[in-house]
Amino acid sequence: MEQIENFTSENFTSEELENFTPEQRAEIAAIEKAVNDFLADRRTIRYVQSEGNKDALYNFLEAHNLTLTHQNLLYAYASLCAKGGLELLPIQSSVPPVPPSQPHPDPEPSAPRSRGEFVAFRNGQPIHVHGPRNLQ
Repeated sequence: MEQIENFTSENFTSEELENFTPEQRAEIAAIEKAVNDFLADRRTIRYVQSEGNKDALYNFLEAHNLTLTHQNLLYAYASLCAKGGLELLPIQSSVPPVPPSQPHPDPEPSAPRSRGEFVAFRNGQPIHVHGPRNLQ
C-alpha cells in the first residue's frame, strides 16, 4: 500500500494518486472506507466477495441513483438478499447433527408440574427450592 499525504489507497499506485486532485483523493478515501466498513459489518457476514456480487451491488446503486456509502451498500445488500440476487455463505448450524447411525436420545421423563410450582436450575440440573416466602 502506498501513502500520500496521510492517505492510504489499496487500488492506486503513488504515481496514480499524485495525478488526482485533493477532492478526488478524498472521494477515493470515502469510497474505500465505505466498502471496508461494509465488509466488516456484522450484518453482512454471509456476503461472499466475488466479482458477481460486487457487480450486483454496484449495479443496484447505479440503477437507484445512490452514492457509494456504507448505508447505501447495506441497503443494496438487504434488497438484493431479499430477491435472491447475491451469492451468500450458507448458514452454519452451531449444533452438530447426530449421525444417522445413532438414534436421537429420548428426553428424560419428568414429573408433571402443578401450576404455580417454583422450579430452579443450576448448571442445567434442577435444584430443590422451597416455595416463595413473605419478606415481612
